Amino acid sequence: MNTRKVNAMRPISAAHTGRLRIALAILMLLSMIPRPGEAQVLYGSLVGNVTEESQAAVPGAKVTVINTETNLTRQVRTNESGSYSIPNLQAGTYAVTITRAGFTDFIAEGVVVRQNSTLRRDAVLKVAGVESTVTVTAGTQVAQLQTDRGEVRHEIQTRQFEDLPVSVAGNYQSLLQTLPGFETEGGMRPGRMGGCNPSGSVGFSVNGATTSTTSTNVDGATNAHIWNVGRSAIVPTLESIDGVNVVTNSFDAEQGMAGGAVINVQTKSGSNSFHGSLFEYHYNQHMKAREYFRPAGEEKGEFTQNRLGGTISGPLLRNRLFFFSSFGGIYQRETGSSILSLPPAAARAGDFSNVSAVIYDPATGNPDGTGRVPFPNNRIPESRIDPVARQILALVPLPNLPGLENATANNFFASQPFVADRSSLDTKINWDISDRLNTFLSWNYAHHRSTHRTAFGEGFIDGPRVGGGNAGETWGYNNRLSLGTNYIFGPTLLMDAFWGWTRQNTNVEQFGIGDNFGLDLLGLPGTNGPERFQSGWPRFDVSGYSAFGTEEPWTPYYRNDNQYSFRSNFTKISGTHELRWGTDINAEQMNHLQPEFQGGASTGARGRFVFGTGPTAACLVPNNRGGCTTTSVTNSQANAMAAFLLGLPTQVGKNQLNIFPYTTRTWRYSLYARDRWQASQRLTLNYGVRWEYYPTPTRADRGFERYNPEDNQMYIGGVGNVPEDLGVKSSKTMFAPRLGFALRATDKMVVRGGYGISWDPYSLARALRTNHPVLSELVVPAPHSLAPASRLSDGVPPIDAPGLGDGIIPIPLNVSAQTVPLDLQRGYITSWNITVQRELGGGWVGEAGYVATRQTRQLGYRELNWADIGEGNAGRQLFKQFGRTASTREVSPIGDSRYDSLQTMVQRRFFQGYSFSAAYTLGKSISTSGLHRSDQTLRIMIPEYYHLNRSPTAFDRRHNLQITNILALPFGPGQKWLNGGGILSTIVGNWQTNSIIAVMSGQPFSVTASANSLNAPGNTQRADQVKSDVAILGGVGRGNPYFDTTAFAPVTEARFGTAPFNSLYGPGRFNWDFSLFRTFQLPQGSRLEFRVEAFNFTNTPKFGNPNANVNSAGFGEITSASEERQFQVGLRFVF
Repeated sequence: MNTRKVNAMRPISAAHTGRLRIALAILMLLSMIPRPGEAQVLYGSLVGNVTEESQAAVPGAKVTVINTETNLTRQVRTNESGSYSIPNLQAGTYAVTITRAGFTDFIAEGVVVRQNSTLRRDAVLKVAGVESTVTVTAGTQVAQLQTDRGEVRHEIQTRQFEDLPVSVAGNYQSLLQTLPGFETEGGMRPGRMGGCNPSGSVGFSVNGATTSTTSTNVDGATNAHIWNVGRSAIVPTLESIDGVNVVTNSFDAEQGMAGGAVINVQTKSGSNSFHGSLFEYHYNQHMKAREYFRPAGEEKGEFTQNRLGGTISGPLLRNRLFFFSSFGGIYQRETGSSILSLPPAAARAGDFSNVSAVIYDPATGNPDGTGRVPFPNNRIPESRIDPVARQILALVPLPNLPGLENATANNFFASQPFVADRSSLDTKINWDISDRLNTFLSWNYAHHRSTHRTAFGEGFIDGPRVGGGNAGETWGYNNRLSLGTNYIFGPTLLMDAFWGWTRQNTNVEQFGIGDNFGLDLLGLPGTNGPERFQSGWPRFDVSGYSAFGTEEPWTPYYRNDNQYSFRSNFTKISGTHELRWGTDINAEQMNHLQPEFQGGASTGARGRFVFGTGPTAACLVPNNRGGCTTTSVTNSQANAMAAFLLGLPTQVGKNQLNIFPYTTRTWRYSLYARDRWQASQRLTLNYGVRWEYYPTPTRADRGFERYNPEDNQMYIGGVGNVPEDLGVKSSKTMFAPRLGFALRATDKMVVRGGYGISWDPYSLARALRTNHPVLSELVVPAPHSLAPASRLSDGVPPIDAPGLGDGIIPIPLNVSAQTVPLDLQRGYITSWNITVQRELGGGWVGEAGYVATRQTRQLGYRELNWADIGEGNAGRQLFKQFGRTASTREVSPIGDSRYDSLQTMVQRRFFQGYSFSAAYTLGKSISTSGLHRSDQTLRIMIPEYYHLNRSPTAFDRRHNLQITNILALPFGPGQKWLNGGGILSTIVGNWQTNSIIAVMSGQPFSVTASANSLNAPGNTQRADQVKSDVAILGGVGRGNPYFDTTAFAPVTEARFGTAPFNSLYGPGRFNWDFSLFRTFQLPQGSRLEFRVEAFNFTNTPKFGNPNANVNSAGFGEITSASEERQFQVGLRFVF
């Protein structure tokens, strides 16, 4: 059966129909109205106690709240204990009036209710007398305590987004890293737009949990990047964001399908007044400091960005219908640069006489590497150089850095242009149909395109990227729609509901596509193919050097992904109890054409050839079992380059898409119920439970594929007698209890805490997306660590296109496979905190808390086809049974992790021209797997040695201090000083400074070594630590090691090294982002702002971690730095 070009877009199967019925049944059970809705996290609640001056409760008092921007009005009465609760309030500013016969009226103005928050506004009513009202103004409310919820939560408000130097890309996520417990995945400064991630979203590990457990919602709609798990599909324009609410620990039962953090973004809405803005920000290379490691004499190339846009909002029908719309555009023109490592002329000629490591002749001695003879003078004869290797090297440029022409590392400076454009539109319509019913419609659309040229340029082989983002041509769009409603049946019964849809369309084509360079130019059999996605350059990897050929073997790709959200919630107030229950249903759809086997050998559709050090090393002491006890010391670059010249790859491979496009379908279901009980005037308890169900994902027309290690067969779900879910059990008893309390110990101090369990929401669709026979990843390994896999000139063996058969088909022994256990035990995260918060006077609030998480059964990859030390491929477990040599990975629990921290914060909200926040986290994150993502493979795969994986996680950062402040300088008209008018008052007036300061310790790294002596395929070798204490020398640059390199040594014996993973920590970082504004007041309340922003104002280098492979050139040296100072100027007009 020819399965190529099968159209995967087929009618929904019976199983999918069943899931739809489940969804509809849940919705009907909860009386969800059709389609529209809005999740509770978009709303806030207002609660309080009403008492007399004697502290006696005042029952029956009327509480009226009026939104000062839209005139939306809600009324309730206090219960018998004098308490009131107004849930499902739209975020905004309210006037609160409390009245009762015989008492003066109480009015609180400027009461700000925020999304997913509970605000307490207690009132003391005075007996009626001379005064008819008692009015409390916003100024007396600046210090707000979290009085009624036990979770760990934070808010970022509109003013912070508008005034702080957020990022050059205008990405709100930059402010998230100022919150306690947040660690950014990748660089701190958002950079280029990429094809896979055109919105520039950032991933986070929060409180030690894996990045995949962080969830983001925009206007209630799930906003997940389906493929790049843990990131967001869409990043709204900065000017369109009203506020961001973040919960990081002890979640309320309403919030689920997340374990690290739930980030709720709410876009702005219109009001009864017309408002708007116009803005443009600009920077160029003249406003950017020189890169720390840019070679002398190399001028800065073009580095220009313009970010511009505007907003408009107002009423369509006064008091009823409102609109908000925002446009934003980013236009980048850069000349990116990078320092690469390319082989010098001597190495290309086979001359390694200047290298201490011995180059052995693999044509001598025995197959196990014993008896090999060194090349005379460490030189390979001209006649022995492979002609294809020679042809490839002729297409690779020589080192070009002055004085480093003969160096083996960091010797080539690349500079290439980059062009990117993105435009986006955010629109929101709010309709207050009545005081009982309101709805909204939120829509976002963004289009992107970029061109990213690779390092070597015209006339050479394709090469590495220069800077971030996918190389080649990228294009696509993002689309998001949220529809919601909120209905009040009566003062004590409310309902809100929601429907959301998001689409990501991303496409990338690498340079050279359309030409079969591997077949037609290099004459390598088996490379390239008849399809367009198989054209281009193969990839050639020589250990220690930058790749030759197309660096990204997973390109091209064409993706069209959808996600849907269905949510409904009911709230019932009964006495001192606020009961809430609801459902949350989520669906994800991947529709891809991409030749990539997730997490495999990344062989690519054009072929890949890897050259390691083994073929030119030697076995010095055999173990008499066909293995080696002691191997020769190698040099990563020299020995691998020698193997390349001899045409002896240590791994050869290619993948072949047999069915395309292909699809995935994922469903998630949940129900919850919780009670918020006002146990007394001082104590609020929150308790509830959440139920979640994650059925096995499928394809659009059938189930996924699963490798069965018991019979070496692939099982195709939904074909023949194989069930669509592959027989994989998905638990239907995943209950998650949640508990929280808030004790108002005094009027100025709150003690709160919480405990909760969250199930890991990681989808199996990512791991199983391209399993055999949808895609066949062929990998030809070397039989052992000192042998080659084949000859370069032999190319890649052919791959036969398989059929689906009767649902159970064989798999070639050298084709990679993924599998999942039939009884998958999904992991969970337990979190708890105990926090004390106190008003400090003057509008200041301080808090300190112990915040902890435990991730149990963290998902990841286990290698089933592992081999013990010294056994090579012949010792692989499935080779012994079936002769299988290919990697065979199982998605299953790989270990546990623990995170403990002290999280403190001192904060003053903006009032009287000043705001300040300082957050300090002292934390430690340790994992038994040593991994921080759910799509990673254990570094040590042999079960006997699993314990060696235990280490601090890559995100472990012991100290993190974040400071933000906004200061309107107190000079000029209306200010404290120099307010009498005149030239000086005019000059010094209306200035504002804003800062974000970060002081952080470094993150860990591992010291590794060549794995030749290990001879256990796929395992990471640790270096030997030969000194008990490792001195941190702090060196930077060539010849200046960061740490004492003599504390480590290569491993030449058949064992693991003694240096633990992630045992050393890299350089810390200091960063100060600063901005200065001058505001010009214009008629009719308008203003013009001139802004100057400086990112990394002090130009303090952010050094990367050092080269930590003991066998490589430059061991211990730091050769990378980022985030040099960048100035940006802007104009912003507000009316």
